[in-house]
Amino acid sequence: MPGGGFEPGCVDLTPATAVAPEGDPALDDAGLLGAEPVVQFPLPTIRVGDVTDFSRPRLWRIPGGMLVELRPYNDGALPVGALVAIDADGDVRWRRCFARPPDLVATAQSASAEELVVGWTTWGAAGPPGTELEVWSLADGRPSRTWDELLAANGISGAATEHRANLLWGSDLPMLVFGPQGDRPATAGDTLLVLDLATMVMRELPYPAGAVGEPVNMVRLELGADGRLVAFDPLVYRRAIAVATADGWSTDSADIDRAVGVRVAFDGPGVQLELNGIDSQGEELWRRGDILAPPFEGFHSAIDGDMAIAAGCAAVDMNLDDPCTGWALWGLDLRTGATRWMREGRFAVTGFGSGAAMVAGPFTDGSGEFLTDWTMIDLATGQQVGERSWTEPWSFGVGCCDEPARVYRSGGVVFTVDREKVEMWYPEAQTTPLQVVSFG
Repeated sequence: MPGGGFEPGCVDLTPATAVAPEGDPALDDAGLLGAEPVVQFPLPTIRVGDVTDFSRPRLWRIPGGMLVELRPYNDGALPVGALVAIDADGDVRWRRCFARPPDLVATAQSASAEELVVGWTTWGAAGPPGTELEVWSLADGRPSRTWDELLAANGISGAATEHRANLLWGSDLPMLVFGPQGDRPATAGDTLLVLDLATMVMRELPYPAGAVGEPVNMVRLELGADGRLVAFDPLVYRRAIAVATADGWSTDSADIDRAVGVRVAFDGPGVQLELNGIDSQGEELWRRGDILAPPFEGFHSAIDGDMAIAAGCAAVDMNLDDPCTGWALWGLDLRTGATRWMREGRFAVTGFGSGAAMVAGPFTDGSGEFLTDWTMIDLATGQQVGERSWTEPWSFGVGCCDEPARVYRSGGVVFTVDREKVEMWYPEAQTTPLQVVSFG
């Protein structure tokens, strides 16, 4: 029975009418979060024979609520999986149960998204794998059209209709890119299929010239700072070689620079890794020798708009009990590395993006004390947004390594996850009373 390993059990649920709530564009913008989540979703346990596991969720903001994918946390071979669409008012919009979870789930996290893509890949004894792709409605969780119908609607024909290898990784990206399956060398005649998940408009692109001759499944693609597709040198890690245009690829250096923007990284000899800014070719633009990488798990650096945010040390000495001294949280001008703001002390940083982040701290160096109060800060100024803080039972903490505690942000919506539950938070202006939603 599909989903039979969940406790409570999974039963398919389909609404009588396919009417999804309208999306709220206000949720695209970060604002002070409400005092409590709008939805709490306790996660089911998984039991198959003598094996007990808990659920590993993935989350997407969809119009009117959230989409939750569930699969076994530790044992991917267990025949258990589910997709659940949950509305912000606490209603389960639809639920689909699987004996085998999809290998691909993708939808646009926008106020206008109407469909999602799901796919299953099989591996034969010989030859490239085969992938079955389907298009479902976010309104009712049913197939809305076949993959062939989507291809035809976008005028895609010929060899490109067989493209199934997903070449752009990231569950929260607004597009999918498919290429031929297998590992043969790419030719000048090969193409990529680029699908905009918000509009479901698909187009063909040739392989970028720098990828011709490389295996078709090894083309290095990322989304640039301006949202365009960027191809990177297959051999030189940091060097961008082309940016997608309306009718192909541009190799103009200025165009590539605009698309990629400035990136930040810690590098240097030994443990003295200094924060620096690099351009689209991996060349150094600026370096901050006073901001060293902490030799610990956790938040190190990230980019938001024209800001680089970094947690760093003034000095690192691995012979000390606490090897990082002079902790600080920095807000820097992305293009120059100049300080815009600085907060002394050690901070936990989660829920990052859209101009805001959740922070806890400062911690006292060497104290070992964990501060449970969380506040929201404005990334442009480093200052607290509003006067609210969050304490138990609410936490925005992130665990080490593969521990379950995670925090995700999509625009103004924040998701918190731990071993027991998923919570969806809205900005204060859109917050409604907390609803606890049962899986079963």
